[in-house]
Amino acid sequence: MMITVFLLAISLMIIGYTLTVVEAMRYSAAWGLATLIPPLAIVYAAWRVRQQPVATALLILPLVLILFAMPFLSSN
Repeated sequence: MMITVFLLAISLMIIGYTLTVVEAMRYSAAWGLATLIPPLAIVYAAWRVRQQPVATALLILPLVLILFAMPFLSSN
C-alpha cells in the first residue's frame, strides 16, 4: 500500500515539475534553464504560486506525502 502511495506521489511530482518548467520557460529563458535544477524549481513554484497554483500544488504536496510515507516504507 505504501509503495503505491509513494509511486503516486512521485508521478504527481513529475507532472508538477514538468508544468513548472514549462511555465518558467514562458516567463523567461533564464528561469526556464534555472528550473531544470529541481531545488530551484521549488523556489520558482513558491515564488509564482498565484500564477500557477496547480503546478505548485502538484510539486509541493507530493513532497509532504513522501515525507509522511517514508517511515512506513523503511519498516518493511
